[in-house]
Amino acid sequence: MNSLPITYDVTQLFELEDALKAMPQIKLETLHHFAPGVYVRELRIPAGVCLTGAVHKTEHLNICVKGVLRVVSVGMPDKVVSGGEIFTSPSGTKRAAYVESDAVWLTVHATEETDIDKLEQMLVHNDRDLLFHRADRESYERFVIEFGITNEFIELLSNVEVHYFETENVELRSSLIHGIGVFALQPMGQGDFIAPSVIDGIQIEWGRYTNHAANPNARIQIVNAENIHMVAALNIDYGDDITLDYGDVLRSVV
Repeated sequence: MNSLPITYDVTQLFELEDALKAMPQIKLETLHHFAPGVYVRELRIPAGVCLTGAVHKTEHLNICVKGVLRVVSVGMPDKVVSGGEIFTSPSGTKRAAYVESDAVWLTVHATEETDIDKLEQMLVHNDRDLLFHRADRESYERFVIEFGITNEFIELLSNVEVHYFETENVELRSSLIHGIGVFALQPMGQGDFIAPSVIDGIQIEWGRYTNHAANPNARIQIVNAENIHMVAALNIDYGDDITLDYGDVLRSVV
């Protein structure tokens, strides 16, 4: 790849996306390929097309099978990508590209899922949600100040042993909010049980890795002094990042 000295932030790519929507559109040929544990999405793009991609939730492989594309990604230099190149994209990646010659582009994902609608929910974010996470981070900063949370205390919590509780409701994945998050494996309605947070006084990994949000989709339910559950505060869709308001959690248990 040949690096060029230009970088873009996510706002600029969203602005480009909005501008492209006002222009004539074409339907791109998309093919789906499956093997045990692997899903490959194939996109065939004619020369002269400018396009943007969704925000990806997971790290994945990209393969340019043929063609030449000028690609920009958030916070990274422009790159000219040619047929035969393979590279890895981290979670949270959003791209735009101008196709200089007819191209075939593959994204390769590790999953056993074969339902296309579920794959869409699992693998990509509603793009605008990424911007909303700024509010979540600002809310988290206010929480830290309000409760006097120190870096030493956060480090101490990160080293506390957690236990695993098997459930079909959620799984751990890389989160655009922060680090590792807890993600829904099925839809849940308001008030539904999600997963335990504390069992017999011992923190469970679902409680440990649930991220903070300004407008969370979950809340805690205190069963007794040593057992705490997470339940849905809102309707939750397949693939949603489960979130709590850490301030509300502390106020409930203190």
